[in-house]
Amino acid sequence: MQTSYTNDFGRGLIGEPATLRPYTARARVYPKRRQITTVGVGGATDGTYTVRITSPAGTRPGASAVDSSFVASSSSADLIGAGLATTINAQIELRNLLRASYNASSDELVLTAVRTGESFTVAFPSNPGTHLTQTATQSPVVADLPLGVGMVSTGGDTCAQPSAVTDVLAGVVKRGRGIEGEDDNSAETHKAGDTLELVTEGDVYVESEQDVTSEEDPVWMRVNAGAGEIAGAFRISPDGTAQVTTLTPGAGQNSVEVSVLISILTGEHAGKSLTLSALADGSMTATEVCDAWRTQLNADAFWSALLVDSGTATLVLTAANAGFTFDVTNVQGTVTITATTAAVVDCVRVPRTKAKWLRPASGSTSAARCAALQLFGG
Repeated sequence: MQTSYTNDFGRGLIGEPATLRPYTARARVYPKRRQITTVGVGGATDGTYTVRITSPAGTRPGASAVDSSFVASSSSADLIGAGLATTINAQIELRNLLRASYNASSDELVLTAVRTGESFTVAFPSNPGTHLTQTATQSPVVADLPLGVGMVSTGGDTCAQPSAVTDVLAGVVKRGRGIEGEDDNSAETHKAGDTLELVTEGDVYVESEQDVTSEEDPVWMRVNAGAGEIAGAFRISPDGTAQVTTLTPGAGQNSVEVSVLISILTGEHAGKSLTLSALADGSMTATEVCDAWRTQLNADAFWSALLVDSGTATLVLTAANAGFTFDVTNVQGTVTITATTAAVVDCVRVPRTKAKWLRPASGSTSAARCAALQLFGG
């Protein structure tokens, strides 16, 4: 049910419906998270291996630090890892804190918290050969969730902020009950464990990183957030580092078709491809091959808008923006392909069939920019 609305464009609060038109929202859980710590077992040296697990004071009865040991004698790394897992699971003091398992395929001891939100630390008081190494930890701490950001489905009834270039917008976080921060002037957010309303169809004010100047501006969603940025925030242009790839035809190719295949790997045009070819005779130079490729590329309006060419005896292909990645393969002849600059894609394009800007951002009553986005479901 629609509980609040505004039809005064540019003066709504982020996360609120932007018009009187009906909207569709789905309930999704912003889940809490369990700590998962992995310990690599990198070898086998005889001796006593000890894993010390410490939990914050007051989170469980008994000592805060518990040691679990395995004595290795001509033991393999797998036997050491599995032995430590068995010993840890046998500790009564740890049964309500975590469970241990050993993954023989990756040579890792995996420690998984029993409950969400609880933390523990791992140390190795005795570590023959320094074979035990803490390799990764999934923190149980989940950041507060801002309003008006795009979310992706993570299976079942849960959702998360986007984090990959393949992520697809599922909906926008609506302002709802249980919002934190209204009484102390801090940021208004949802907490881990809250049930959210995700607007999937309708008009809603969103978190916008840039001024929206036109309803025709493209809609981009941030998937890679750095300092001061919010995953799921929207903007009108891509962000990141554009890919640069350099092609160098081999010398002395005679009566050979020198060709390459360019394929778009990610972004809204993923799957599209273009072949560039040049028939090299005995006197054809690398510059002439590249000039032939440039002519073909620039004759195609679609591709010349995506890739900017430069170079003389090389063809340097630069992505027109940081919103996609591409691949180049040598089809025929001899061509050296060099990854000059790797792409860093921080935002993904939201198809116009899924969302468009409703009105420009101006006069927002929120501390951040506030623009209206129209969602079409699907």
